[in-house]
Amino acid sequence: LAPEALKSLLNRVVRLSAEQPALLEQSVRFLASATATTLQRDSAEQSPPLSKTELQAVAASVLGKMDPQHGGLAGVQKFPNEAALAFLSAMRQRHLNDGLAEAIDLQLGKMATGGLYDHVNGGFFRYATDSTWTVPHYEKMLYNQGLLLQAYSEAYAATKLPLYRWLISDLVDFLERWMRAAQVNGYFSAISADIGEEEGVYYLWNPTVLQQLPQKSLKAAAVSVYPGPGGTGLQGLLVERPESAAAAQVRAFLRDIAGDREKPFVDSKIITAWNGALLSGLVAARQSLGSDFE
Repeated sequence: LAPEALKSLLNRVVRLSAEQPALLEQSVRFLASATATTLQRDSAEQSPPLSKTELQAVAASVLGKMDPQHGGLAGVQKFPNEAALAFLSAMRQRHLNDGLAEAIDLQLGKMATGGLYDHVNGGFFRYATDSTWTVPHYEKMLYNQGLLLQAYSEAYAATKLPLYRWLISDLVDFLERWMRAAQVNGYFSAISADIGEEEGVYYLWNPTVLQQLPQKSLKAAAVSVYPGPGGTGLQGLLVERPESAAAAQVRAFLRDIAGDREKPFVDSKIITAWNGALLSGLVAARQSLGSDFE
């Protein structure tokens, strides 16, 4: 329902509750009964669960489509494909196929250290415009953050890799700083890629700024750059060791500079399904980090 239609419906429910409570209760019982009947019918019509052999065949098919060098599903652009990651992660937990751990960790590692992740502000961009996870499309969506938070949390539970632990904490910190809608206890839906007509400009840097960074920190964090879109001469950052203390110094320096910049537009819609996906990610993070998760 559109917001106004939903508001009108809720107002009618409030009126009925005050003026005709018996009629409202009768309607509720009818809807509950109809829903239960539908669910029972759908349950009876469901196909039987896949066998172990069938699950292994599906996993093998997905693995056969993965990029063996850069991870993720092969293609000229790279999307995280969270559904495929979730399936492979479930199969990993059941130890059903060889090569699952390697494929999952290759993709997660490339995404965490490549251009898909914002190493200054935090958060995942929506997809990479190339096959190496280098140059992103600079839009950030809440559902990506939630689904990938769950993927990294499950991977950390399986591997205890420091990179995954750092990413979980940094991603949650980004969500609190940029996307939290405190007044309704939810999270905003998206952050725009553009400022005006310039894509990604908030996330790109003049080479003269980057030259001010301590070379020792750049080397220790294994920082490299890529050319930003549009031939502007601006550069984006790739950080091979983002969990390092040196990377934290680089982030602090650039965040201080970015504080004076115009920020991209934040879409303040609160989408229940996307918040639900994030809630699942937060639960997975709490389960994987235990008492260390705040």
